[in-house]
Formats: sequence, C-alpha cells, structure tokens
Amino acid sequence: MKKYGTEVRADMLNSFAWTVFENCKDANCITEALSWSKRSVDETQSKEPAYLDTYANLLYKLGKKDQAIAMQQKAVDLVTAENKAQYQVTLEKMKKGK
Repeated sequence: MKKYGTEVRADMLNSFAWTVFENCKDANCITEALSWSKRSVDETQSKEPAYLDTYANLLYKLGKKDQAIAMQQKAVDLVTAENKAQYQVTLEKMKKGK
C-alpha cells in the first residue's frame, strides 16, 4: 500500500481493509486499514453499503462506538432489502456493545 496505494481502486481498498478487520488485533494496523476504508467510502461518496459497513466495523474495533453506529446506520439505510438483515444484526451488536 505504501508503494502503490494511490493506484488501488475503492473495491480493493475495502477488501484489504476488511481482511485486516477480520485478522488483526493491532491498533496501528487497524488504524491504517481505517484510512484505506475511509478512502473507499470517500471515493464512492458514501453510497456503497459494504464500504460503510467495513468502515463502521473498523471504527468499532478501535473503540469509536458512536461513530461506528452512525456509519453502520447509514449502511443499513442504503442496503438492499435482501441484505438488510445482516447489516441490521451488526448495528444491533454495536448498540449492545458486542
């Protein structure tokens, strides 16, 4: 990412960030992934629910609960009906502190 990060598309940024979310507990690593995730959200003008979900999950993992809940709510509001349930489950977990 340091060498070619400016050439990476939003979908790849989101994928890399999600991989870090799933596999890393180091705060510095998560913070770096958060910056990639933010870029993917910014590049799509916050219109891609999956990218918002990734961003919300990374925020939550970093202890930024209120920001995470707000971002996850945006994802829930944008996602299609067939995927809404899984996004809603994540939102409820965040609200309950899980």
